[in-house]
Amino acid sequence: MWHDARMDILNKLVINLGVEDVIAIFFSGVVGFLWLTGQEVPEGLLNVTLIIMGFLFGDKSATRSQARTIEALNPAPAAPYIVEEDE
Repeated sequence: MWHDARMDILNKLVINLGVEDVIAIFFSGVVGFLWLTGQEVPEGLLNVTLIIMGFLFGDKSATRSQARTIEALNPAPAAPYIVEEDE
């Protein structure tokens, strides 16, 4: 039962977050674990983690910026003007 619940949670995380997000969380978790336990964090691992995080945040920022640009170029149409007819 617990195994199924954990798999459901993992499936939902992967679907909602995306593979890139899961990879970034994994690498950040490994670096954080090593740092918190007092172990030395290899420079290569730290560099890879920073590159992944930079790519992830840069990609999300570009996506948001593109969405804002599209919204600015294509604003929602004005609400229709309703004329009340006299009876």
